[in-house]
Amino acid sequence: MMSCPVAKTANSIPGMNRSYFCAWDDKQGWNYTTYFSFFNDFGRTDENMKYFEFVTIVLLCLCSLVINFLLILFFLTKKELRTDLNMYTVNIMMSSILFLPFAMMIGCSRLSDDGWLFGAIWCQTSLYIIATVAFIKICLMTLISVDRYLRVVHSHNRHIGRRLSIALMVTAWILPAATLVAIVYPNTEVKYIGDQYNGITICTLAFKYNPTISNNLVYFATVFFIEYLLPTSILIGCYVLIMKRIKQSTARLLKHSNQPQKLSLSSKSVDKGLRTNMRRRRTTIILITIVVLFLIMWTPFFVLLAGLTLDMNLETYKLSSRWVIGQVCVMLLNTLVEPFLYSFTTGKVRGELRKSFKSLRHPNSNAIGSAGIVEETSTQLHSCET
Repeated sequence: MMSCPVAKTANSIPGMNRSYFCAWDDKQGWNYTTYFSFFNDFGRTDENMKYFEFVTIVLLCLCSLVINFLLILFFLTKKELRTDLNMYTVNIMMSSILFLPFAMMIGCSRLSDDGWLFGAIWCQTSLYIIATVAFIKICLMTLISVDRYLRVVHSHNRHIGRRLSIALMVTAWILPAATLVAIVYPNTEVKYIGDQYNGITICTLAFKYNPTISNNLVYFATVFFIEYLLPTSILIGCYVLIMKRIKQSTARLLKHSNQPQKLSLSSKSVDKGLRTNMRRRRTTIILITIVVLFLIMWTPFFVLLAGLTLDMNLETYKLSSRWVIGQVCVMLLNTLVEPFLYSFTTGKVRGELRKSFKSLRHPNSNAIGSAGIVEETSTQLHSCET
């Protein structure tokens, strides 16, 4: 059984930083053992750094909230944009908004010399939401990839219907939420340590003691494989097949264009097909970019959880809660970048955004000018509505 050296304080244990603390466990069977403070450092020599961390988290949260909220309204208030792809996008942005208040809570607690400020329930919920939002996002991205695959590769005979699409979106929320609630809540707790820094409180994670196997690694490895690696594999496979199909289709069209006129497709049909393939390729590249950025910016959190387990089992105590805070900032940055990229996935969305920006910049332009200008503007407005 892993345990702390008795009669030594956390700061005097060789190699132990200010995020690890020794305390008695009366819940999971570890006896006197080590706990990791997920969201707080103590006895810092760089006191000003915590203000920088707080301001960074708050600014990222506020910017992400404004951008995601406005784009959700943009997609929902325009009937022509309520497509399945855009509704998946709206759900992804909603999951980002769900993450923001808990990130803000973590940033506020960072300023406290007493440690975690918000009690046991919010400690459990903060860790739960971080993990759940990651799995929800990857499930929704997988649905987007499958939807695109059916529309591009099997465009004539297969597609996801509206009812099935709604059911899959609901499942993408419920499945991660239900599986993680049984893992995170029973094993997350607030720990009061009275003999350090005049008494501190930490938000920590501790699974039941097992002499032969690490329960936390087993739990998270299982969920990570089923709800992260498996969907990611499906997602990658769909985009590979989509790009392959677009490449084959483009090659066939170019081949037809080089054949004698009687045997080939009309130049108009070839041009139309090439333009369609170009649009599909551009959309697919943007979606792939979103997925790559997500994997780069969210996966390290789960790597950090695995590394934390190894760090404690090997008693090296090298990790710090600053790694957690840094990763929270990276994930917030991702929620800020994602909406911009999704907004450029289709020409229709780009066109509607341009119109919205023009109307914001020139709100009274339609009411100014001669009768001829008014008539021309009216014609343009009618064309836009069509």
